[in-house]
Amino acid sequence: MTENRQATRSINMLRNAFIDLLKEKPYEKIRISEITERADLARSTFYSHYETKDDLLIGYLEEIAERYIAGYS
Repeated sequence: MTENRQATRSINMLRNAFIDLLKEKPYEKIRISEITERADLARSTFYSHYETKDDLLIGYLEEIAERYIAGYS
């Protein structure tokens, strides 16, 4: 697996864990440690892709917006 594929895999795992947690509790109560535990990744992996939980949320929302816009082009 190339480094790029591994990064993509890690990002997807973090996002999926984050989305699952959002279904269970309010955003404010989600901790980075919960995201990494749910994704079964090291905390350092989170920080290699994001600086904060807000960055993860913004990246997820940008992805949703891009898919929505792509559907209309």
